Amino acid sequence: MRRALFSAFLALAAPLFAETYAAGSAAAPWLKLPSSARTAAMGEAGVAVAGDINALTLNPAGLSGLKGIQAALMHHAYVADSAIEHASLGMGIGAGQGAALGIDYLNFGAVSRYTADAAGNLAADGSLNPSAMAVNAAYGLAWGGAALGINLKMLGQSLDGGTSSSAFAADFGCLWRQGGDEGLSLGLAYQNLGTPLDGASLPANLKAGFAYSLGLRESADALLFAADLNVPSADASAGTLSLGAEYKGGSLWALRGGYLVAGSGGAGGLSLGMGLAYGAAALDYAFVNRAVLGNSHEVSLTLKF
Repeated sequence: MRRALFSAFLALAAPLFAETYAAGSAAAPWLKLPSSARTAAMGEAGVAVAGDINALTLNPAGLSGLKGIQAALMHHAYVADSAIEHASLGMGIGAGQGAALGIDYLNFGAVSRYTADAAGNLAADGSLNPSAMAVNAAYGLAWGGAALGINLKMLGQSLDGGTSSSAFAADFGCLWRQGGDEGLSLGLAYQNLGTPLDGASLPANLKAGFAYSLGLRESADALLFAADLNVPSADASAGTLSLGAEYKGGSLWALRGGYLVAGSGGAGGLSLGMGLAYGAAALDYAFVNRAVLGNSHEVSLTLKF
């Protein structure tokens, strides 16, 4: 009966804990969600933009550009009363080298629990509080305009605080920049290659993209355009195309927009956001329309020391 109830829960919680492709099922699809409001606001396009602490879960090659110490906090009010919290800390450790640690915690909220009597009748029996977690450790190395990176992660999820399962995974990334703060950049990352979680494969995927940044006349304003193509290993037809743009008003503010084009069974939509920066702190917000899943809101804070 416990297995039956667990299976029923997974079916109801598919957007967060499991998703079905034509080739089978994938566990923990929440691993694919961005961990910064900037990336979320740009339609999740950013594999070629990554260049600060937020590159940790996006493209670890971007950590090679870390200067000094950086920290990031994120709160994601996701769908179905669920929430995701993210915290990370990174630092430059030499010329063209950077490393970072991070943790993600998913709280699914309260879910009604039912038990069955001898006759097979269901009766309410309190509630469950499912949760999941990922711990990340990453390193990036650059030489010239190219960079490579790796992110090792340990995953775990629990249905009721007592029964839990775990898995291990890795992300690999590479990045090439034309040079300076303007021009073309290219990014490639293979994410979530690892062991099964609760008997299902992790949502391994290949992400490739480009970004182009240009300054505006004699001002410090700048425009950034980015696009990512994300292809799940289990089913290429369930891939997504991310399109995003950012307008920066000097070093003080930014406006962002994007659109996620989802493939088979996906939930794409429009995203909008803005950012404010002062000194060593940057505060970003994103609103994301996730089609039939509803809307989500993301706020992140990045600190540089």
